[in-house]
Amino acid sequence: MCGLKPESKCCTLFQDSYFSWHELGIGKQLTSLFIFGLICIFLLAMSESGVIRKMRIKIEKYKSSRRSVFKQIYETMELSDVDVANENRRITHATITTLALTDALIIKGLTKMYKGKFTAVDNLNLGVKKGEIFGLLGINGAGKTTTFKMLTGDCSITSGDAYINSFSIKNHRRKAHSYLGYCPQFDACIEELTGRETLTMFGRIKG
Repeated sequence: MCGLKPESKCCTLFQDSYFSWHELGIGKQLTSLFIFGLICIFLLAMSESGVIRKMRIKIEKYKSSRRSVFKQIYETMELSDVDVANENRRITHATITTLALTDALIIKGLTKMYKGKFTAVDNLNLGVKKGEIFGLLGINGAGKTTTFKMLTGDCSITSGDAYINSFSIKNHRRKAHSYLGYCPQFDACIEELTGRETLTMFGRIKG
């Protein structure tokens, strides 16, 4: 009969339930989307709660502890600039509590090492006193941008830490960033927003 009349209904496959797991059903697709959605929600919650960042910090801290030779090399390296040597000594030998009395920004042993054992920032120590204007100068590739990325949380810290108004970038990032304003190298403004809307948005983000 189907051979004589191909358009006959007997040649058409039917599925009683749209949610069937078998052919012509969308059960497999819906289940896959549901599982994928749960995974995305879980990863988002982990990221927003800071769990992933803390795990990454612990892993990098463990790796950096095995590379303490870099710190030893830095400590034995002769510093030609007296001011740099004095600042390095001041930050290294003083406690954070003591430094926080005079310094708004404290960078202590800040190090960033990328994959392939490339060291972008090597044990940086400096402090910026309250009310002071400080300029960080250096040639291309000296690690200036990487330093600011670590301060703003755009990239993780391999070892060391930075403190803004005594709040640690690693452990109290939200509180530290509430005292931080950052103008990036490239334009980061959203073109669709007005000046007032931009200020309102960032004001709400910072609290």
